[in-house]
Amino acid sequence: MFLGRYQQGAWLPLSVQCRGNLVAVDPTAAPTINIYNPSFTNILGPRSIPPRAPGKLTGLFELEQFLGSEFSAGIYTLLVSYANGGSSYADLFKFEVTAAGHQNGGYTNLYFYERPHANYVVGQLDSDVLEFRKNPAASDG
Repeated sequence: MFLGRYQQGAWLPLSVQCRGNLVAVDPTAAPTINIYNPSFTNILGPRSIPPRAPGKLTGLFELEQFLGSEFSAGIYTLLVSYANGGSSYADLFKFEVTAAGHQNGGYTNLYFYERPHANYVVGQLDSDVLEFRKNPAASDG
C-alpha cells in the first residue's frame, strides 16, 4: 500500500490494524516496524508501535515518525510485523520523501525578542531544534 508523499522534515502518520483471519486481534506483542531506504538498507528499526487505545480498540496501533536528515529524497519501504496465536503476519507499505522541506521540519513556535542593541527571533522547529536569528528584516516585497 502506498502511504503518500511527504517532505523531508514532515511527520509520517502510521496506523496498523492487526488482523488474524480478517478479524481484528490483539497481537502477542506490539507490532514492530523497519524502514528501508531506496537501496533497501535498514535505516530504522526494529521499533515497536504503541497501541492507540489500550483495552478499548482491539489491535489498533499508531505511530508518527519524523522524517529527518536520514530520509533523503526517494521511495522508502516500511515493514510491519506482528504475531498472534502462533502465526506471524507482515505488511509492506511504501512512501515517498520529496526533496522539498527542511530536515529539521517547519516552525511550530516563533517569538520576537527586542533588545536595545539588536532584535532577535527565536523559533522552535518540529524536531525540537531551537533557532536564534539576529536582526531579522521583513521585506515589503
